[in-house]
Amino acid sequence: MTQVLVDIDQEELTQAKDILGTTKNTEAVRLAIREVIAAKARRDVIEMFAGGAFADLGDDAVHAAAWS
Repeated sequence: MTQVLVDIDQEELTQAKDILGTTKNTEAVRLAIREVIAAKARRDVIEMFAGGAFADLGDDAVHAAAWS
């Protein structure tokens, strides 16, 4: 694991720890980074839905063929 020295606003860090339910600074930062990555993945899936990537899910014939 890489160690990085960063300046973090103490009030924001405290708020993040409260939201994430953590007591340690390192744990809060790790969880916050994971949350950002997960949020990006969720946005990507939403964009895929909006772009029609899953349009066949509503097609009964496609659905039936998948289970036959």
